[in-house]
Amino acid sequence: MIEKKISERYARALFSLAGEQKQLDKVYDDLLNIKSVIDSSRDLQLMLSSPVIKYDKKINVFKEIFGDRISKLTNEFLVLTIKKHREMIIVSIVSQFEIIYNIANNRIPTLVTTAVELDEAGCDLVTKKISEITKKESLTEFKTDSSVKGGVKVMIDDWVFDATLDNKLKRIHYALVHGSL
Repeated sequence: MIEKKISERYARALFSLAGEQKQLDKVYDDLLNIKSVIDSSRDLQLMLSSPVIKYDKKINVFKEIFGDRISKLTNEFLVLTIKKHREMIIVSIVSQFEIIYNIANNRIPTLVTTAVELDEAGCDLVTKKISEITKKESLTEFKTDSSVKGGVKVMIDDWVFDATLDNKLKRIHYALVHGSL
């Protein structure tokens, strides 16, 4: 809980500064790139969480990895975060920044799970329908799950619309067992 609050404060500060400097999109792209690199490298994760490795070494590693590929603002933010010994929550800060960025841009991340892979037209139709319902741009991620017997499951934030065959069968079973049919 404390990590989330700290991450949110750092993310809000960076968002505000990036907005003032008209670099929101660039910083957003930089942060997603940084998160992707950290998530894909176990060595980098271990280095960031190590209290033995000095902060100047960690800063040099980031400079070697990203060099000029990230903006000056993002680079300065990373340096500050590391100097303040908050490097182990960089991924959490990026996640909080992404939430703030999506809210500011009227976007909503959505996960759609189906039994079979949808074709492009089906994906577009689902994305369009979600956007119509939520009145926000849907950042739809599609996932196939063979355990889903049929239908679709849509997750938007903490709201779930479950129109899968599994869910319908569970509801029928519950109604039969509890006599509320």
